[in-house]
Amino acid sequence: MRSKKPIVTYEFGTLCIRGKSVREGDTPLEEGTFNNLWDFILSNRADGDADVVMSVHTRGGRKYIKTGRFVGTIQTKDGQIIEILPKIYKASSRQDDKEYQDLCRMVFLNMLRHFRDTKARSFQNASLNTKKGFPILEVYISNYINAVEQLLVGGLKKNYTLVEENQKFLKGKLNVAKQITKNHTNKAAFAIQYNKYIEDIPQNRLIVSTLKKLLNVSHSNTNKAHISTLLTILADIPSSTNIEADLKLASTNNRLFASYDMLIQWSSQFLLNRGFTTFSGDCVNQSLLFQAERLFEDFIAYLFKKYSPKYLHTTQSQHQKYYLVDRHNEKGIFRLKPDMFIESNGEDDPYNSIIIDTKWKAIDSTRPDKNYMIDMKDMYQLYAYGLKYRLGQSKEKGQEVIPKLVLLYPYSEKFTESLPEFIYEDFTEQQGIKLKVIPFDLSDPNSYESQVRDILNAFN
Repeated sequence: MRSKKPIVTYEFGTLCIRGKSVREGDTPLEEGTFNNLWDFILSNRADGDADVVMSVHTRGGRKYIKTGRFVGTIQTKDGQIIEILPKIYKASSRQDDKEYQDLCRMVFLNMLRHFRDTKARSFQNASLNTKKGFPILEVYISNYINAVEQLLVGGLKKNYTLVEENQKFLKGKLNVAKQITKNHTNKAAFAIQYNKYIEDIPQNRLIVSTLKKLLNVSHSNTNKAHISTLLTILADIPSSTNIEADLKLASTNNRLFASYDMLIQWSSQFLLNRGFTTFSGDCVNQSLLFQAERLFEDFIAYLFKKYSPKYLHTTQSQHQKYYLVDRHNEKGIFRLKPDMFIESNGEDDPYNSIIIDTKWKAIDSTRPDKNYMIDMKDMYQLYAYGLKYRLGQSKEKGQEVIPKLVLLYPYSEKFTESLPEFIYEDFTEQQGIKLKVIPFDLSDPNSYESQVRDILNAFN
């Protein structure tokens, strides 16, 4: 299959057929590629995630596909790789700019490195720097190859596996049933069972199966050469004959196989086409897609844990201590789960805790008449956090405790500075339930630490 140049689009973008009513901001695809995607979406509509990943539309005889809130890569059967990148700025005029694409790709990979659901911790800085402009799918493959190479340096694990053979000698245990059925006329043979310490174990079989699949998926000569070398080294290990069964066996929490954890997670992604869910059908080779808001949420949590001064603050993500309803049938229900809860270790501070919620949405600081395009349910959510945490913490500590509230949105060309403070309630002239709405600029990694510190000090 001839290698094709990857096509880049963005979340909430529009894909259309090249040469047929292409509009400004659309991403054109060859008709065969478009039809593959169209059929792929239709064949998976029963899946709960399908319509939020991509959706099909027809208007005035024009067919088009809308991307949703998932980012990553899809490779269609005709070999076309489509990268769906997160939007860092709202303005569509920059989307075809190579520098902007590289920026969005860098931000995506940075966030992916700290996405808890995928354990994608092999995405190191060196890889990001050397892969500028490299198709995202090839970055996944390259990092998987690197992880296998690191595993080989440490040595492949072995395990005892039950072996059944028909031999001229007795070893281990005689399999009486098979001895009767197979050797009743051959008294010189023995149907035996014994445990053998070998490398042919589920974890290693899955790695071999993944490498063989990636050899067919990759369009990079460098990646293909590395994969071929690895398969030569692993030539004595067969492919998995039952992917689901081997994944189940390999996913046990055994500390002896901790070095395999990330590889097995990514083998599952590649072998089952699981980026967001399992899709079936013959239209797509590979799909590795991730929910942008989850990537943003996990990345911000990582940054606050990394850069919050340990001697001043304790940071917890997905805090789950309080309920919206304290008692119903003698127990609390509707558990509150703010993205981050940060406690100050300082004394005499009426605001000695901070609640931060992240939202991967574009808001507009120029539209106060439209409430800056902030969703009202997000405001209700933060108010509930403020009330319940004030009551819960004040009761526990025996003094008035009022949490700081922060809504964090991505920085964009229409949201560059914090909005004026939102005051839910004033208890005294100095104290009250107050909310800060603050942008976080993902485009400059050198500013991450200072941005975290500024947010922690936002109420001072």
